[in-house]
Amino acid sequence: MEVHALNAPWAATILFIWIGLLSYCVSLFFIQNAYTMNMAWFYLILAGICEIGWAFGLKYSEGFTKIGVSIVTVIVMILSFVLLSQAMKYLPLGTAYGIWTGIGAAGTAILGIVFLNEPRDFIRIFCILLIITGVVGLKLFPGAK
Repeated sequence: MEVHALNAPWAATILFIWIGLLSYCVSLFFIQNAYTMNMAWFYLILAGICEIGWAFGLKYSEGFTKIGVSIVTVIVMILSFVLLSQAMKYLPLGTAYGIWTGIGAAGTAILGIVFLNEPRDFIRIFCILLIITGVVGLKLFPGAK
């Protein structure tokens, strides 16, 4: 059985759903009482966005043979790790790392579909949605304190 590729409007819809869920998680951290927890979530989301950036940088550095792109990629990598380490001061390891990798994995896959014309079949999009669901679940259900 052959799975047919989704057309561009589906990819855009998935991207907007992902951005909407991410925006919802960002808005949730404003509701919390502690300023440090707010900043921890802010740092974590920025770290995830930086992860998407350095993944694209790796693609365009062509094995670190393009010096300019390589330098920017390494700087964004370092920034991503610094922001993640700041978030981990106040967030549980599993939650912080899971959300960081989830933002990076889902974001990179979606942007690859949208901008790099990577495969956009139903199963691939469904799996990306599972990652996003896991990230939102880690934020919404952090466990007992």
